Amino acid sequence: MKIELTILVENTTSAMALIGEWGFSALITIDGYPLLFDTGHRDALFVNSAQLKMPLKDIEEIVISHGHYDHCGALVALLKQIGSRPVTAHL
Repeated sequence: MKIELTILVENTTSAMALIGEWGFSALITIDGYPLLFDTGHRDALFVNSAQLKMPLKDIEEIVISHGHYDHCGALVALLKQIGSRPVTAHL
């Protein structure tokens, strides 16, 4: 089993092209199956995924850890951009 983890949203960043934002989001790819764990708060998900050349349209599934804005605030905007996807949430 191959697992890849890429942090897309975090409070701080050391890379100039990425933006930090209060919240969290990670792209987890398991044997080629990309799932998004949390969405962060707002814009960082979209900016950082583009900078890292990780197209959000490739996401197969979204998992939300809990209902705080900094973990699911970008969910509606994401679904508007990529279309319907299965969402598993602990709210």
